[in-house]
Amino acid sequence: MATSYGVITHGTTGAIILNAQLFVEPGHADTIQKLLSDIQAFCLTDKEPGCLEYRTARSWVADPNGITKFVVFEKYRDTAAANAHFESEEFKALAAKIGKGLRPPGYPKPGQDLVYETSETLDLETVSLNGGFLTKTLLISPEPWLRERLRVVGYGVVKVLRSENPKFAPGDYAMGLIHKFGTQDPVSAWQLYTIHPWDGLKSAAPGQWPDYTVDIDNFTSLFGLNKIPKNPHISLPLYLGALGGPGQTAYIGLREYAPNMKPGQVIYVSTAAGAVGL
Repeated sequence: MATSYGVITHGTTGAIILNAQLFVEPGHADTIQKLLSDIQAFCLTDKEPGCLEYRTARSWVADPNGITKFVVFEKYRDTAAANAHFESEEFKALAAKIGKGLRPPGYPKPGQDLVYETSETLDLETVSLNGGFLTKTLLISPEPWLRERLRVVGYGVVKVLRSENPKFAPGDYAMGLIHKFGTQDPVSAWQLYTIHPWDGLKSAAPGQWPDYTVDIDNFTSLFGLNKIPKNPHISLPLYLGALGGPGQTAYIGLREYAPNMKPGQVIYVSTAAGAVGL
């Protein structure tokens, strides 16, 4: 969950629906819950007539690292109403307080904010797959937007070692979000070995999440990883760059905002745009 909020600038018309997730550090959950309630109360007053709905939910699923997950569902009359919410002084003040419980200030400190964990082990030959598949992580893509979370769910390239899923065979390569599909564990990403259980679409437990929102981080569990076609002329790192999320985002952005590009024209790329460049 980012603690800096941008204005919606694309040409969207009609109602705006936003679904955000927050991963809260140990000891801050009750404070964050109160602040979210304050934002909700403000949004549903006549000070924000364009806010049609604002709902929050807290997960009570036990997390071994003490992380608490919140989901926020927001609905606004239109783009102008959503921007008015983000630009209000009341929201900015409350959001700044929320940010203190989401991430440490300054640069991450190895051993304190970032830890290489080796306590979890599994037997690669005998571990139960439950109809899923076992992968080994080969490449990861540390991108700028992960700084806002620190509980990373990042893209990577994996190799299938064992499989009970007919869509994947041992030796296949795939790309996508590498975390435990079908779980709601925000700290399971970027493991060397990962089991992806195929447990299908499940309804959220009553009281866990708003009843008509989607757990975005686990949305890919409905589809699984994307298998990489065998092509000796394309190296695996390209699937995290030019052929991955950054490249696809840049390509779609250019097609949308500069559909009549011509050879020789100059494109200005800001370094603040990160890996995407647009």
